[in-house]
Amino acid sequence: MLTIKQITENTEEVIRGLEKKHFKDAKATIEQVLAFNDKRRSTQNQLDKNLAEVNSLSKSIGQLMKEGKKEDAETAEARVAEIKEKPAKLFTSRNGQSTGRHDQPALHHSQCSL
Repeated sequence: MLTIKQITENTEEVIRGLEKKHFKDAKATIEQVLAFNDKRRSTQNQLDKNLAEVNSLSKSIGQLMKEGKKEDAETAEARVAEIKEKPAKLFTSRNGQSTGRHDQPALHHSQCSL
């Protein structure tokens, strides 16, 4: 089985190996795998940033409530709710269907022609 690390570090070698095994459209498939990986990394980065912002806002909400700044705390709470909605949007496509892991192409022996 190929790992994403092998594919990214030795792309040309992986393509040659797949072509040697008569894998259909090896180059296009590997390019698609790399594109999905780039999108995954970008999405994960955005999710990490959102989580950091939620954590920061959550701490400030408690402090604002202690200081009696209820309006500011409610604004921060609204922002937290808005940020928490984003992950669902990041993992759905335009037509509302999941773009999760199972929708990605798999490198499967049935694509090989012998």
